[in-house]
Amino acid sequence: MLAGILTVNEQAAAKRALAMPEPPALWPGAVPVFWALLAVYAVARVLSVFPGRVPMLVVIALHVLPPGIFAIIHGSIVYRLRGAVVFALLCLLVGNIFENLGVSTGFPFGHYYFTSVMGPKLFHVPVLLGGAYLGMGYISWTIALLISGETRSHLAGSSVFAVPLVACCIIVARDF
Repeated sequence: MLAGILTVNEQAAAKRALAMPEPPALWPGAVPVFWALLAVYAVARVLSVFPGRVPMLVVIALHVLPPGIFAIIHGSIVYRLRGAVVFALLCLLVGNIFENLGVSTGFPFGHYYFTSVMGPKLFHVPVLLGGAYLGMGYISWTIALLISGETRSHLAGSSVFAVPLVACCIIVARDF
């Protein structure tokens, strides 16, 4: 149909514009590592049903570390190591600031506190909580990209607001 209207060069340009971008190349061992991380996370979910059999700090670490490791590995593949590190630092910094603000003032989450079950704390917040924000934040971001159908490496137009909003809804929904 386009052949009679567009030149050969215009047809090729239109096909390139409509084509889905190639997914980033995975390093050969990535897929088995991702499956292993998922298996460890699944075991942690089962262990939480049997309190007392395994120390709670171990169960919590097994909940937090696999998604965080996934975020760093997958993020390094998709956004390069620098992008993954920036994302990790932002999650750790912003998450810790708001959780400490919440524990200290009750804003924005209400009054609450953390017990010693989650291990050592940075001010009022367990260190492992930052890792939880990293893993769940990255997974929420990735799901938001899939839901929105966004395939560009840089967000543009309404996606600049829509994708982060969807990601926020996903991570908050998981917290309930």
